[in-house]
Amino acid sequence: MTNKPKNMYSELKTQNKTRANLFQKTAILLLLLFGLSVQTYAQRTVEKLNRGLVAMRLNASQVYVGWRMLGTDLTDTSYNLYCDEVKLAGSPFTTSYIL
Repeated sequence: MTNKPKNMYSELKTQNKTRANLFQKTAILLLLLFGLSVQTYAQRTVEKLNRGLVAMRLNASQVYVGWRMLGTDLTDTSYNLYCDEVKLAGSPFTTSYIL
């Protein structure tokens, strides 16, 4: 008779461990699935555009030159501006330019 309570206790202990392991595995799986779904929503939708150049005459002697920067460009990207293979600015520039 003394063996039965010990066996029942060990069975209950084993069942509790099994439930705890199942709970842990389920929690880890849910966190993993949640993490993967959050990553897919966090990505930006980007249009397939290239750099666009805009030149607009301001008056008889000035032209505004601007361009579209890509989302992947570094913030310190600079450009040289050429016209008929002649460099128009002495040093590269990062903002719009008025000639």
